[in-house]
Amino acid sequence: MAEDRFQHLERLIVHFKESLEHELGDLGEGLRGEMRAGFSAVNERLDRVEATLGRHSGMIVSGTVAIGTLTKSITKQETAIRDLQARVRKLESRKNGKKSK
Repeated sequence: MAEDRFQHLERLIVHFKESLEHELGDLGEGLRGEMRAGFSAVNERLDRVEATLGRHSGMIVSGTVAIGTLTKSITKQETAIRDLQARVRKLESRKNGKKSK
């Protein structure tokens, strides 16, 4: 009779162990699934951020090119204005020189 009790207890323990292993396996799979979903969401977000940064860098580059073009144009205009101012001063000085003679 004691041996029956031990066999019954042994079966209970084995069954309990197998039940725990099964639950832990299910829990592990659930956690793996959640982790995969979480990483997938993070990857999607990083992809969107990367695309946004790509657009922003494109805008920065095109803005830099536009600024360079405007700077060259303004520099040419400033040079032309300085040349015209010098010519006007020269003409005015000639005109004033003739009047005083």
